[in-house]
Amino acid sequence: MKVRYFLPLILLLVVSSGQGVVARIEPSYLDTSPGERVELTLYVKNLGKTPIEVKSLRIRVTSVRLFSLPISTYLGEYEIPFDEPVRVNPGVEEPIKKVIRVPDVPLAGDFSLEVLVITTGGEASTSLSLRLGLTPLTAGFMLLIILLILGIVYGIYRYIKGKISREGRLKRKISRVDSLLVERGRILELKRNLEERRSEGRIGEEEYRKLKEEYDSSLVRIQGQLEQFIPEFEKEASRIRDQINRLEKEIKEIEARVEVGEIKKGAGKSMIKEKRKNLDKLRRKLQDLESRISSIRLE
Repeated sequence: MKVRYFLPLILLLVVSSGQGVVARIEPSYLDTSPGERVELTLYVKNLGKTPIEVKSLRIRVTSVRLFSLPISTYLGEYEIPFDEPVRVNPGVEEPIKKVIRVPDVPLAGDFSLEVLVITTGGEASTSLSLRLGLTPLTAGFMLLIILLILGIVYGIYRYIKGKISREGRLKRKISRVDSLLVERGRILELKRNLEERRSEGRIGEEEYRKLKEEYDSSLVRIQGQLEQFIPEFEKEASRIRDQINRLEKEIKEIEARVEVGEIKKGAGKSMIKEKRKNLDKLRRKLQDLESRISSIRLE
């Protein structure tokens, strides 16, 4: 075990007192690894007029940095009981040597330890800074965390990409369908003009047959291209209908919860308003798709 003390002189910290008791600890900084045993010297001074007994230590742990990241969070506390209470007479500062085992946790980084000294004369507090190095366990735990974070990020990325890609593809196909519908309308108009001019005797039969064959061929080609989009449009329309049905059920459920008093009216109204807003968007989207499907089929 290697414990390095980074202070040229031992700091004597008197942080607080409790009912005539003060405490300090040496060393005030440890650099070690999880699971290691370290020796600390606790100095407890009795400022009262009667003897006291030191019964245990309670250590509260807060991270300063975790795995080189500036993460500050309270990690909990644990108690170190004494096999036998240590007596401290009035006016005396008693040194208490204690070998403690660093918790075998899968963490590495810098930590701040608040050490509460529990005595019959009250509590006293001092502090200790701790650095835990990497071990195979902490390295594995860190790798697991990294993999978990990467998995979450990748999942979010796939979801966003999939949604953007699906909506992007749909927009491009809708744009293509609209262009084909405009082209089909243009050719149908030309074909109607052709029939009118023929009935008026302004176009000969040979020219009529040639143009009619050309227009009919173009219409067949365009119609074939348009009908290729129907399956995906119907699939998307079905998906939107499912979303609409789900939102309608959620709105009814919220209304029921408001009625029985589970949800306050103001909160329920706000929730329903947001869902109705999404519902209106979905209905407009569905209407646009169904309109294009009908246009493709010449309904």
